[in-house]
Amino acid sequence: MNKDNFSFRKGATFHFEEEGHIINSWFSAFSGLEKVFIDGVLVSAQRNLSMKSDQIFELGDNVYKTEFSTKNIFKGPFVCTLYKNNNPYRIKKLILHDENIKTPFFMKLWFIMIVGFGYGVTSSVLDFPNWAFVVFILAIFLTTYTYSKLHQKEIKIIEENV
Repeated sequence: MNKDNFSFRKGATFHFEEEGHIINSWFSAFSGLEKVFIDGVLVSAQRNLSMKSDQIFELGDNVYKTEFSTKNIFKGPFVCTLYKNNNPYRIKKLILHDENIKTPFFMKLWFIMIVGFGYGVTSSVLDFPNWAFVVFILAIFLTTYTYSKLHQKEIKIIEENV
């Protein structure tokens, strides 16, 4: 647990080195569980389901706080800010996708219209059974999912000093 890492299943770890110690701040977006470790020893744990939370702990003569925040639980970005004596000290951002790429509304609307047209053709003109529409929707879903996986950007953790 000595580096930044992310897994949808195992959660995310933000790694900080401070005063000769290793601070690992971990969270799970699914369960809301958050933990802070110093040199592998658990010093703070809590469960939180809000978009912003913090945990306070001491290290030497300083008081530290880790603050987790996100704009969207499913998309991120997830931000972990390390505070030292109530001042923002270091920031790490977990970026799951490029926020600048947006799917335009008319493209989403066009997709819905194509699906509706497909349903209309298969159910009335061609007199296909209802399961054919389910297969049609499944094929569209699998095609879209495969395309998104092939064009998915690498997950990045960016560090900023304040």
